[in-house]
Amino acid sequence: MFWKRGSLRPFLLGCALLFLGSGHSEKAVAAHFENHQSVEYIVEQGDTLSSIAQRYFDRISDMEAIAKRAGVSLSQPLHAGFHLNIPKAFLRREISTAVVSHISGPVTLFIHGKRGCLQQGQPVTEQMTIETGSSGFVTLLLPDGSHVSMPSMSQITITRLRKVALTGAVERSFKLEAGHVRVHATPLFRSDSYFHIATPSSLTAVRGTDFRVHYIENSKTHKKENIVEVLEGLVTTDNHKIVYAVPGGYGTNSIEKLDFPLNTPPSPSNRLTILRDAEPDIFLSKMPTASVYYAELSKDPDFSDLLSESWLDNTDVKLQGLGDGHYYLRLSAVDNHDLEGEEKVFPIDHKTGHLEASAYSFSEGAVFQWKIPDNEVVISRLQVVASKISETAIPIVDQLGGKTGLVKISSLPEGDYYWRIIAAWPAGGQIILPFRKLHISGNNPMKKNE
Repeated sequence: MFWKRGSLRPFLLGCALLFLGSGHSEKAVAAHFENHQSVEYIVEQGDTLSSIAQRYFDRISDMEAIAKRAGVSLSQPLHAGFHLNIPKAFLRREISTAVVSHISGPVTLFIHGKRGCLQQGQPVTEQMTIETGSSGFVTLLLPDGSHVSMPSMSQITITRLRKVALTGAVERSFKLEAGHVRVHATPLFRSDSYFHIATPSSLTAVRGTDFRVHYIENSKTHKKENIVEVLEGLVTTDNHKIVYAVPGGYGTNSIEKLDFPLNTPPSPSNRLTILRDAEPDIFLSKMPTASVYYAELSKDPDFSDLLSESWLDNTDVKLQGLGDGHYYLRLSAVDNHDLEGEEKVFPIDHKTGHLEASAYSFSEGAVFQWKIPDNEVVISRLQVVASKISETAIPIVDQLGGKTGLVKISSLPEGDYYWRIIAAWPAGGQIILPFRKLHISGNNPMKKNE
């Protein structure tokens, strides 16, 4: 059997991943990994059935079944090196906790339906629901270093977070009720460990990879759909009881039931060395396969500490409220299958520059002046055009300057003119003021620009 691009990828039993259908209860999910499975325990000096049961069993009474299976009596001493075959179902599950490693904006915690607060560093565990509001973000850190991140307008419930005594196997299951979740899962090396992300219509299983799951409204049918996008590794998913594997670089949705290659990420068309504008714009190169662009801003390269996100139907990313410092911008493009696509991270340094400029008209002329209060070297430029505002218009004045400038121009015919100042830092970055209108009249006294 081979995999064909654009077709369903059947899940082979020989694959290293584990899977359960979405219709199963949480107990059935756990039972799948326990039934007809056992672990071999080698008796150590001083072990008794009672001491083994107390250390590892969920119920002490199960030691009677072990004694019967091993053909020994409860009172019979155990010899070091003796092999005991213990069903995994007997082993105790210890409830684990995850920690809120990053949080910002409106995020609400629900414990058995009761609303509570959520703070950075707070532990969370089974049967807790986390909901992010508009501009709310949260990242959970699991004991093995795995991350579960939620952007805004999402809701997830921790359904199972446990570690198995004796074997050390982990059981992790989350239910995505709405919105989006991003998972970076540490590889699971034990065959009886599992990591699941479920939605109301599907279940995704993984053993160590980087992937996203969405439960959102389809842009065409307006029905709820489950979307899985695999950035790295291999994921198995169940859409309407059809089980198939999705490799890295591909995604699938529950409406079309096919897998598609992910869009390549968009790239900025302007340089991102150092941004000087107070609220800079990042212009993306337009992609014919993109229906929506997605931009995330973070203070860390792993995007655990998200600051903002933008879903855009154009190629202009506006960064607002940006203080001076180092940032990371992650870009992706959503295609017409509602798949977000591959992503690329761009480092950004923001150092706000300040540019003060004004102009005055007088009879048959104008005065332009500007000031750039900065300790760094700055090259300034005055441009004046006499035609309609256009980036291709040929300036009638194009004069270089420094941190300050004062230019007087005489003998200008009456009419409307447009001018701007460009400030460029050799260390990186520039500020380009928008064109401003200045009317010159032969009969008017000195007049400030509009």
